[in-house]
Amino acid sequence: MSKCSWLLLLLTTLAPLRLAAAEEYRLGPDSQIQEVPHGDVKEGEFTESKIFPGTTHRFWVYVPKQYNAA
Repeated sequence: MSKCSWLLLLLTTLAPLRLAAAEEYRLGPDSQIQEVPHGDVKEGEFTESKIFPGTTHRFWVYVPKQYNAA
């Protein structure tokens, strides 16, 4: 048998098994969308670079809703 024939035989044999496995899988409760407190995204600008003087860098920081600065 040629390599193409072996490959075709392998693919036709394994394809139904893969489809059957995909149909049986169910997502668990941890994979479902859950309600969580959403935080805020703060934007800032950094202009005092000692390595690259005169450059400006913009940045964003995500702050979770439950964050307490104290």
